[in-house]
Amino acid sequence: MLRVKYILLVKHFEGQASKDEEQEIELWRNENIINNLTYLRLKRVWEESSRRELPVSKSQKEEKMWKNIIDKIISEEEPVQSGSK
Repeated sequence: MLRVKYILLVKHFEGQASKDEEQEIELWRNENIINNLTYLRLKRVWEESSRRELPVSKSQKEEKMWKNIIDKIISEEEPVQSGSK
């Protein structure tokens, strides 16, 4: 299975990926529906997070962006509990 590196996605979302890197992302996205859905979810979270960002250094920004992305993914994957005791 072709795996994409998250740092490559950061470059892609920031518009700084090379032509070869863009092709690697496309190959990964087209490999299966799960990869494409993962990409779309990460892109949506990245865009939402980008709108709320304050000016910080690039490394701090990347760290915060990935924390937001991971938190969002985890929250979406948590099972919904119904009913009260």
